[in-house]
Amino acid sequence: MSAIESDPNPTPLGRRILVLFAPHRRELVAIAAIILVTSALSVIAALLVRQVFNNGLFGRGGPDLSVLIPLVAVLVAIPIVNGVLNIVQTWWPACTGPAATCRRARLSRSRPFKPDC
Repeated sequence: MSAIESDPNPTPLGRRILVLFAPHRRELVAIAAIILVTSALSVIAALLVRQVFNNGLFGRGGPDLSVLIPLVAVLVAIPIVNGVLNIVQTWWPACTGPAATCRRARLSRSRPFKPDC
């Protein structure tokens, strides 16, 4: 018989993973929502480009600035919003995850820095 005995009724892997991530449910849902929003914004940007060409630039009677200006403004805003959401997506887990909790605990126990000069 081997040194490591196997459990005759192992817990299903999916259930064990859910138990491990349960304390971080809020962060996981928020990150998933941010990913969905940035993906949707990318799709919207592609659809807006089509509208810019079909209605704003090559519509009947030539370019229509009343249609073109708002569409281009939204097209400019979408990458800005995506960038901000990507920063939040990167920053939030780093500040709220287990590593950040350990880092805060370690820093609270350390002595303040006093320069020699």
